[in-house]
Amino acid sequence: MSSSTEESLAKYTIKASVFTDLFTISKYLLQMYRVLHPEDSSVTEADLTDVTHVNILINQQYNDLGFSRGS
Repeated sequence: MSSSTEESLAKYTIKASVFTDLFTISKYLLQMYRVLHPEDSSVTEADLTDVTHVNILINQQYNDLGFSRGS
């Protein structure tokens, strides 16, 4: 593997982990939700549930951030 390929993989991993870690904090998840759904002004932090998948067994790309909106 070339050095430039290794660098780009490392940068992707860092960006992905920072993004995932940031949005597991409920206040930032709420801010992102409000940007994606400005019509839903009644949502609170308690309405959002983190359903992020943690990849333990394999080393490949997967859906690493997920959330659901409750009632």
